[in-house]
Amino acid sequence: MLTTVLFAVENRPGSLHDAIEGFGRHQVNLTRLESYLVDGGFVATRFLCEFEGDPRSTEVRSAVEHLSMNCTSSVILGTYPANPTRPQPSVRGMKA
Repeated sequence: MLTTVLFAVENRPGSLHDAIEGFGRHQVNLTRLESYLVDGGFVATRFLCEFEGDPRSTEVRSAVEHLSMNCTSSVILGTYPANPTRPQPSVRGMKA
């Protein structure tokens, strides 16, 4: 299961780290992170983020709550099944 979220952060040092650190803390794997300038300026940055998991699970819900508390806006765009041929992530250097 994959989920995609769009979020924005202030243009200040550490704001992206602050926003996404909950994913690592709650063991949610980010699979995609793209940045976009808001209105072409360096005032704020918007990110498109894809991660493994369903927002109804405890770990993902906690990570998304952390994200929401540390960004200026966020919206979940959707949750969908992962391609069955998608490579599985390795855990601490070992294949799953």
